[in-house]
Amino acid sequence: MKKTTHNDSYDTVYHSINDGINKDVLHLITSGSSINGNTIPINGKELINFQTYSYLGLDQHPKLIEGCIDVTRKYGTQWGSSVAYIKSDIHKEYETLLGEIFGAPTTIAASTTIAHGAVMPVLMSKDDVVLLDQQVHSSVQQTAKMLKAVGVTVELVRHNSLEGVEAKINQYKSSKRKIWYLVDGVYSMYGDIAPLKALKQLTDEYEQFYLYVDDAHGMSWKGKNGCGVCINEIGLSEKIVLITSLNKAFCAAGGAIIIKDKEMFDKIMVSGPTLIFCTPVPLPMVGAGIASAKLHLSGGINPLQQKLESNIDRFQTLCNAHGLPLASSDATPIQYIATGSPKVGYDMLDRIMKDGYISGLGLFPAVNTNRTGLRVCLNSKQSFDDIDGFIESVSKNLPESLAINGKTISRIRRDFKLPSYVSVKKSETTNIKVEYQNSIKNIDRKAWDSMLGRNGSFDYNGLLFMENSFSNQEEEHNNWTFHYLIAWEGKIPVAATFFTASLVKDDLFNSADKSLEIETDRLLNKYHLCTKVLSMGSMFSEGNHLYIDKSHSNWRIAVTKIIEKAEDIKEAENCKNLLLRDFEPNIDLQ
Repeated sequence: MKKTTHNDSYDTVYHSINDGINKDVLHLITSGSSINGNTIPINGKELINFQTYSYLGLDQHPKLIEGCIDVTRKYGTQWGSSVAYIKSDIHKEYETLLGEIFGAPTTIAASTTIAHGAVMPVLMSKDDVVLLDQQVHSSVQQTAKMLKAVGVTVELVRHNSLEGVEAKINQYKSSKRKIWYLVDGVYSMYGDIAPLKALKQLTDEYEQFYLYVDDAHGMSWKGKNGCGVCINEIGLSEKIVLITSLNKAFCAAGGAIIIKDKEMFDKIMVSGPTLIFCTPVPLPMVGAGIASAKLHLSGGINPLQQKLESNIDRFQTLCNAHGLPLASSDATPIQYIATGSPKVGYDMLDRIMKDGYISGLGLFPAVNTNRTGLRVCLNSKQSFDDIDGFIESVSKNLPESLAINGKTISRIRRDFKLPSYVSVKKSETTNIKVEYQNSIKNIDRKAWDSMLGRNGSFDYNGLLFMENSFSNQEEEHNNWTFHYLIAWEGKIPVAATFFTASLVKDDLFNSADKSLEIETDRLLNKYHLCTKVLSMGSMFSEGNHLYIDKSHSNWRIAVTKIIEKAEDIKEAENCKNLLLRDFEPNIDLQ
């Protein structure tokens, strides 16, 4: 398979997002002159909002609005000085109140991204190793790239893999000063929570192991005084660095840096590069932040936390009752209903918007392309009726949207490795049968070449050569299994293709610099970040690998049955992913 370049990946992002724009479900603009309550005006219609980060609904709280106005009247719209020179008294008041919430020294930056830029370059040096969870937030990963550029060792670890983390600790404990592991408290796509208690235990067991947590989506809705998921679960120690957002549920602006170790904290205050060179949090939002902090400390958010907790419980209970595929069972305000492909995701957004609701959508590059899903944000303003109606809309539309794209909910559950719920009927009954063979030798040469012989290097002789080349080899990555599928109606072949199961590098579609980084790790572990994949065609063949007789009225059903059979092969071969590729342009399976 041809290597995808760095620019190709951005082209993929552009085309994917642009597809959503053309379908009028992305890059939307509100159509009203104001926003009140829990609806948002889109195209002249008030939609019940399941997309906002305002988990406690503080964005319209009168105390925050008045705090913003009051500070603006007293101080103006901005603080036109670096805090390295002069910090305003209200910025200091804000930090003091935040310190009371977190129970540790706290300073603020204009955003969480800027906060990472202040902390990571100061605390992490060439003498350290930086381990990134594969799903840690992009702002952390981008800052880590800057560290790597100056010689800091940076490596990826599989998502929430405690075994992977401990293996890296043992690998580096004799050669590195500190081993940093960078995670999200609540991951921003699936809404799952990092295994914080187990990670805290590792900081206790290994002297060099330090934990760095971005708890942007854990703030306010959880813990005493809204201290967040991380502090609520494991507290703070001298070996934990915490960054959180003052946007989102806190509903002000900026990022907070919370560090219990005084020496670390003082060093960042004096030398954090983005604290020196970047503008501080804008004054109006400092006013909103002070009001929000006081509300947190007074217990004013407690009823909102409880209402949100009950909304999360109702949402998950209804999803489970309807068999909807939730990517995570963690009780957080982010709930991810898997759809699989962007096409289904866009279709689902369009459908639920017509029913009067709107949610977010998890898309590449935030998730893998085949891990698209409705990214549902819950908040304390939503009523049970809002939630019930939303679930009714999704449960009504999702099976139909999947079906016209050749999928079922049970297949989505398999793709996301979710527990089975109920058996789902296979595609409608027809006379189409799928023939399976595990070698090209078992298929008639003329029949195969008449279907796919002209499409690439995978005619009968080409496949025979591949089978001989990638069988009975010493090294695992040079041993493939071959799977041939032909959908027949009677004696007429309606669709045909072949699949190979093989080890594939997880960074196949990554940028060149990221792949180079991972290849360095493979010098020590040949199969680092490699996954067994069932791929249509093979890693060495290009072209249209799917034969379809479109003159046949049931060709779509034939293709669906082939995909269903491929799913079964994927499970039997213990493959992590199913890769469908190189379809002819504009093929429509609907």
